[in-house]
Amino acid sequence: MIPAAYLALVAVTIFLSDLSGLPVYLSLGAAFALGFVFTFRSLREVGRAFDVRSLLTLYAFVGSVSVAALALKPALLPFVRPVAQGEQPYSALFFGVASNFISNVPATQLVLSISRVTPAVASQTAVAAGLAGNISPVASFANILALQIARRAGVPIRKTVALQFVVGVLSFLPAFL
Repeated sequence: MIPAAYLALVAVTIFLSDLSGLPVYLSLGAAFALGFVFTFRSLREVGRAFDVRSLLTLYAFVGSVSVAALALKPALLPFVRPVAQGEQPYSALFFGVASNFISNVPATQLVLSISRVTPAVASQTAVAAGLAGNISPVASFANILALQIARRAGVPIRKTVALQFVVGVLSFLPAFL
């Protein structure tokens, strides 16, 4: 019940943010904040559940990608505009490369900082970025945390990364549809 309530609240927050004309980065920040509200029990629990330093690094990285995207907007717009318009297979290829270079959340933020994604294309963008996050450890912040947990448990990292790559590439194929 709680995950369904969380997802519903995130959807409503993003929908209302879009209707009110708030910048996309504010609705994305609100969605992340809602995640903390739904998982927060005590301050110590946040430290145990999340690698706080890594999470702060992710926030700094997403922020720096936003600032760099705004500064480089004229140069990046020709590459981002087809993604924002949902042109395939370009959109999937863009997220496949960008997500595995700078991670899927910063890649999404790059697109959202430079161009407006229409509601009709938003789900395609979310699917492509989300699925691209399964290909390599760099492609998603969650992958890095999962590898840290696997390493602590003594699981062979090379085998884990190889399996992740195979499963990630196969699961990414629907992004081209």
